[in-house]
Amino acid sequence: YYLEASKIILGAELSFSMTGVNSKKELKVDGGTVEGQVNIQHRYSLGLAILSGIVLNPKVALYGKLALETNKVNLTYSNLTFQTPTTEKYGGSLRGFVPGLGMYYKWAPTILIGAEYGYAFLKKKQPRMDTVAINGAKRGYSFSANEHRVMAKVNYIF
Repeated sequence: YYLEASKIILGAELSFSMTGVNSKKELKVDGGTVEGQVNIQHRYSLGLAILSGIVLNPKVALYGKLALETNKVNLTYSNLTFQTPTTEKYGGSLRGFVPGLGMYYKWAPTILIGAEYGYAFLKKKQPRMDTVAINGAKRGYSFSANEHRVMAKVNYIF
């Protein structure tokens, strides 16, 4: 929404993203040997954001936003040297805030193109606690899915 007299814009955004981002890491205790691998799949995110900004001229606007997101993540642990079976799978949802900064250029009366940077502050996930000993050692899994995001955007105004 454009408050024309004050050059301030206000808005809300509903987003759905199928990121398809995969990351593969080695499991290793500091100073120890590799004890397996983990493949982290970021399946999708669903978010709701509010944004506010300022219009610099009739075509360009800068804004800041704050989103609340839910993200679906799958973890596959493989080649585990300390247990049988040597593969484990976990899935879960992560929820957190994503602040961001961006800009829009008004390409047509109902079409905006832009760019945005955001940083996802998502809760740490611990699929297995380190309270139970496996082969004489307490082994747990934890990971953080915080991420930097750079996006190109095309928005339709209705």
